[in-house]
Amino acid sequence: MKKLSIIFLLSSSFIFADTTFVSGSVNGTWTAAGSPYIVTNNLIIQPSDTLNIDPGVNVLFAGEYRMDVFGLLKANGANDNHITFASTDAGSFRWHSLNFSDESNDSSSLNYCSFQNGSESGYEPYHGMINCNNSSPTISNSTFNDHNKRGIHLKNSNS
Repeated sequence: MKKLSIIFLLSSSFIFADTTFVSGSVNGTWTAAGSPYIVTNNLIIQPSDTLNIDPGVNVLFAGEYRMDVFGLLKANGANDNHITFASTDAGSFRWHSLNFSDESNDSSSLNYCSFQNGSESGYEPYHGMINCNNSSPTISNSTFNDHNKRGIHLKNSNS
């Protein structure tokens, strides 16, 4: 019995070895090797920062958190390898939204992404799962499922 418990503990820690926990200011590159990225508080991409998210990455929100983009976000999946933004609790509308502010870089892009179980930030002007406020990121080849408000909310945007 003890031998079985030890084997279980070793295999359990191996399963979760690639999990990365994120919160606060983020930048750099999120890779499939570090996935899933578990969001444990609000995220912010500062005006001078860039966050690249590689194909196959899962961004899972562990609560009612949002990602505010003031800098550059490049989340470019592939036709057969999407980037997923969802809740850690499948089927629950637990995460808030992805917000492109008026200060965000209009070269930002969301391509081949899957957005699931999102909500809204609950304050003006962010009333969708993806929000573009006086900003125009490119959003293409992406899906929006199981949200409780709007998939995309545009305000003064050419997205």
